[in-house]
Amino acid sequence: MKKIVVIPFIILFLIMGEARAQSAPSDNLNHSQPDSLKLTNKPASGKAFATLSLGGGFSELGSESAGLLSPFDENGLKTLRATVSIRMINRRFYQMHLEVGYTGRGALQTFTDDNVFVKSDVRLHYVQATWMPLVVKSGIGAFGAFAGAGGYGAYKVAESARYTVNDKAINAPASSPEFVNSDYGLSLGGGFYFKKHLVEIRFEKGLKPIFVYPDGRSLYNRSMSLILHL
Repeated sequence: MKKIVVIPFIILFLIMGEARAQSAPSDNLNHSQPDSLKLTNKPASGKAFATLSLGGGFSELGSESAGLLSPFDENGLKTLRATVSIRMINRRFYQMHLEVGYTGRGALQTFTDDNVFVKSDVRLHYVQATWMPLVVKSGIGAFGAFAGAGGYGAYKVAESARYTVNDKAINAPASSPEFVNSDYGLSLGGGFYFKKHLVEIRFEKGLKPIFVYPDGRSLYNRSMSLILHL
């Protein structure tokens, strides 16, 4: 029984030795030639690494019918985001990364009724994870373009709301309903890269309603950001 167990390992050892012997000439050829003529079978790729990503943009609360790339309200809320981006795969034509960190969302909304002008400033603060499994790069030299698609999941850690009526600040009603804590949706981005650095325009559209009015209407997160991946 011991011989039967050992024999496969001996065969595997011999196969590995033969493979190394066959690859040796090509290795020697690489060392004997100038760098410009060296043979390589490896794709242009790098090991996984982490970077800091900083960005800002516009956020609004839209209806379900608002598309991912629909025009944004010119009075959209200005927001910030700061994440750690983990480049799990970084090859010449393809990249996959995961982002974890802070994302701000919310909206500026106005209502007018019988000469009463109401303005609301709602700010939602999330811890968010964004998964971009499909990022395609042009792969032409150190500089090029890229486009990616993925999704995000977020958990609300804080919220604030300010209201003004005819330009006079008022406190939020004690009975004001809160926004739901969790959110998830689609992420679509594109931009340019230089070596390991990316400049990206990111669109995100929530798929889960974060607020539901008594009449059944729902609000969804929606944002556009300019992100610098350092």
